[in-house]
Amino acid sequence: MGDFPSAALHKSDVSDLLDHDAAPHHFLKEVHDLATAVSNGKSRTYDDAILKCMRGLAAEYAFTRQFPQFCRSGLGFYDYDVSFLNDKPGTRIEIKCPLTDKVWWVPVNYGQFYSAVDRRKVDYICNTYLNEETGILHIKAVANAKSFERYMSLGPYNHYYNHFRAVNDNECWTGPDAKIKINEIIKEHSWKSF
Repeated sequence: MGDFPSAALHKSDVSDLLDHDAAPHHFLKEVHDLATAVSNGKSRTYDDAILKCMRGLAAEYAFTRQFPQFCRSGLGFYDYDVSFLNDKPGTRIEIKCPLTDKVWWVPVNYGQFYSAVDRRKVDYICNTYLNEETGILHIKAVANAKSFERYMSLGPYNHYYNHFRAVNDNECWTGPDAKIKINEIIKEHSWKSF
């Protein structure tokens, strides 16, 4: 994870959002509303949901801080989390933030993502890791949403995304290449004239 320059690390710092006493009211309300929605009538408890929702929403905020050309959808359950110029095709990205930092990408609860892909409402998926001690978001990988399911493989314990094959096929970008791919998306969709 040492490939970030210190300025980029500072931009992706969301330690202010992870501190309940310092977090802005609108962020805490969004976390509460989302946790309430995902815990109602489900096997997931509110306490479990609130921790995961806080991480997930903080990851979205960190992504847009690091790449200010993107904005959050801000609509709760939506087809994607961030996009360039609000819902512009080719820029819609789903942000995933698992609880642990793993080499393997293990998709859990991706039903909504697959549904959005089927409806052509999301273009990429971004695997991240949020270090709760430092508040720093690390971008692990960016993958093409349309081909994501094609690279799912069955491992000894669960399904995983075979990013090695996807990278070889130019369908996934990892580590520093993921950040380069995001910057390419920004450049490709930037305003050409005013």
